[in-house]
Amino acid sequence: MFEILQYEKFDYPILLQWFKDYEWTPCEEKSIAKNAFLIFHDGTPIAFSNFAETDTNICMLGFTISNKHYPKEFVREGLDLLMVHLFKRATDLGYDYIHYATDNVPMVKRLERLNLMQVTDNATGYLLTGSLTGKSIAFFDE
Repeated sequence: MFEILQYEKFDYPILLQWFKDYEWTPCEEKSIAKNAFLIFHDGTPIAFSNFAETDTNICMLGFTISNKHYPKEFVREGLDLLMVHLFKRATDLGYDYIHYATDNVPMVKRLERLNLMQVTDNATGYLLTGSLTGKSIAFFDE
């Protein structure tokens, strides 16, 4: 069973461990946006993502990271659910677009496959834009 919960400051050590597992430089705790969520599978945290609000009709998708040691089939399904949740949340807050810059090809493919974003530039990485307008609320039902 999957459950999406709002990120809390006491969850930060989970993210630090995941960064360590991937040998990535960890983010600063203060760089995590207030619209941040963890998805759990059977009580175990398996993935995290967030988006930052702006004073425009565009919000910015932040970094996404997952539990490297959890079965991949559950992480993949959980990430799909988490992305849909983030996009619904952004829609509920009144945003029309989500922008994302990454060099993470699997995330690009995931967002395209879920029909949440499309690549707008891929010169040195990928810049994606996700339109939140015209999406049926039924599309976001989880």
